[in-house]
Amino acid sequence: MDNGPRGPILGGITAIILGLATAFFWYYRNGDNHYKPDYTTTRYTFILELNAFEITLVGLALTLGVYSAIGLFSYFLDGPQVHIGRSGPQLTDGTAAALGIFSVLTAVCAVIFAIGVVQDWGREVMGLSIGFGFVFAAFVLGFFKQGFVGEEGRFDEREDGIPW
Repeated sequence: MDNGPRGPILGGITAIILGLATAFFWYYRNGDNHYKPDYTTTRYTFILELNAFEITLVGLALTLGVYSAIGLFSYFLDGPQVHIGRSGPQLTDGTAAALGIFSVLTAVCAVIFAIGVVQDWGREVMGLSIGFGFVFAAFVLGFFKQGFVGEEGRFDEREDGIPW
């Protein structure tokens, strides 16, 4: 089976276009009126309110972005020819380095979140640290599966007469 980077790259470009369209529609709807006064202090707070159409565009962009990243990883890790069936573990130097880097980044995000909880940082910093931490953890799990597991889940045949 052929494996190429053209589809994931086009999906990534489409995801970027959808993200820009979301920003355009949001700015067209709100203009410069996206700061609301915070009456407890003398500053203004940035408000990001999306309508249903904009949320749909964000969901489509994120979905295409994730599948594009998976497709590019498949191309770079498996090569241009994908062989159907099970494969053994493929712990290469690049996979080991990526596993280490993303593990450290996940730990850094967890430390930033912990310090933010203790020092009462804003929601934005804590939300970004947790969001990036989950993304980095997903990469860690993907590289771990590629490097150490290698094959899909295996289900043994049952011998008690039940067909599933």
